[in-house]
Amino acid sequence: SPIMENGRFVGTYTLVTDVTDRKQAEETMRRRTEQLETLARVSAAMRTAQSQDEIAKAVLCQVASLVGATAAALTTVDEDGVHATVRQGWGQWEACVGQQYAVAEGMPGTPPYVMPSRTADDCTPDAISEWSDGSAVPPCGVCVPLVTSQSSIGYLYIGLPQPLPGEDLELLHSIMSMAANALQRQAFHESLQARLEELQHAQQQIIQSEKLAAIGQLVSGIAHELNNPLTSIVLYAQMMQRRLSDAASRRDLEMTVK
Repeated sequence: SPIMENGRFVGTYTLVTDVTDRKQAEETMRRRTEQLETLARVSAAMRTAQSQDEIAKAVLCQVASLVGATAAALTTVDEDGVHATVRQGWGQWEACVGQQYAVAEGMPGTPPYVMPSRTADDCTPDAISEWSDGSAVPPCGVCVPLVTSQSSIGYLYIGLPQPLPGEDLELLHSIMSMAANALQRQAFHESLQARLEELQHAQQQIIQSEKLAAIGQLVSGIAHELNNPLTSIVLYAQMMQRRLSDAASRRDLEMTVK
């Protein structure tokens, strides 16, 4: 604003406002909103998924998009507890689907020193394995465990062009805790469904066996009822055959006996 004195211009007022803090607050708010929206999308996708593979695919796509990953893979621990299998892949690791690897050695394509947590006590945000290695492809990344109440049932590997901020690590840990519970519930559901189908199949077999047994008893009873009069007929035919001298009549009786 101009400064006037006795009608003469003598200077100006200048007001300088530092908007750095406001811009940082706006950026933080935008990022938090984006994270909440991602959580909502992941939660909705897991609720509508009909299989473990659908859950894994939904989680992987949402997470990879959120953090700007160049590669991502979700693995589940096998029954032996020593090996894991890549259930879903994205980007550079899409071709890894179906590969089995030793958990202690880490997923192929990640640095060998990335050691994922194995127990529930170790599966905290601080225990997430990270790497930043210019010789690795991708050069940066994280390994996040899928934690249940007992242990890790799998791992999320994310390849990045640059290190991930700490707040995103916490978000990933929250998402993977949700995913672990959803995968475990779906695994229980699929196991129960398989057992139910086995029981239904066994029940059908039992019903079929009972039907066949009932038919067998019915046929046996009918055969017995027919056998009684046939026995009498054969007996009388044999007696008449011995008494008759006519050859034609004897031949007819012989056919009846046979």
